[in-house]
Amino acid sequence: MVLVSAGMPKSGTGYIYNLLNDMFVLSGMCDAREIKRRYKLGSILHEYNCNIRDLTFLKLSIVVLLSYLQRPFVVKTHRRPTLAAKLFLRLGLIKVVYIYRDPRDVLLSDIDHSKERMKHEDTRKLAGPTDFHSAFQNVKRVINTWRLWKQSSGAYLLRYEDLMSNPADEMKKIIAYLNHAISSDHIDTLLKRYDKSSLDKHQKNYLHFNKGIVSRYRQEMQEEHRRIFKEQIGDTLLQMGYPLD
Repeated sequence: MVLVSAGMPKSGTGYIYNLLNDMFVLSGMCDAREIKRRYKLGSILHEYNCNIRDLTFLKLSIVVLLSYLQRPFVVKTHRRPTLAAKLFLRLGLIKVVYIYRDPRDVLLSDIDHSKERMKHEDTRKLAGPTDFHSAFQNVKRVINTWRLWKQSSGAYLLRYEDLMSNPADEMKKIIAYLNHAISSDHIDTLLKRYDKSSLDKHQKNYLHFNKGIVSRYRQEMQEEHRRIFKEQIGDTLLQMGYPLD
């Protein structure tokens, strides 16, 4: 079995990926980075956090086969569910944990990240939009991906805000979904390892932590922009469990 750690960009996906990967290692399963190194999967599992990107039949077949030859491991993606992913999920060959966040905070974090990339020549070409209206179009696209995962039977969805406020409880729920046996001591070890207050610069980089503040839109977003969210995707905000204001 392969666990797909999926999520909305700027929603703690690096953080939860490393929690889940380390949880697998602590419970006797494989480190995805070791699988990537041993089988030379750099063309499939990208970057430090083993991002599989599009969930194609071929890529899923490769990682699932390796999980049976070795032991289960975790891969990451921001992409939408494919027909192949839904099939593998239904057959129990993969499991999916999808994390999402208040889209208003996602937008602010996305703009921050783009502005930071614009400061450096080597990352400038990777920068996304730095204005509200362009970033808002991106947010609507990632909301569509959230909607597709929500409709995918067998996927486990959780909110970034719940993970930040009650990490131990949320990890226990994930463990129950995975049907794994892992001690509470291991959970405590993981949460201490990735506690935001103790992270160094390198860790914050691969965990993709910027500010990580819940509901920052209330202090930082213009009223006009908050109104646009309310008018255009208010129903979706409520479906996601967020207030309109």
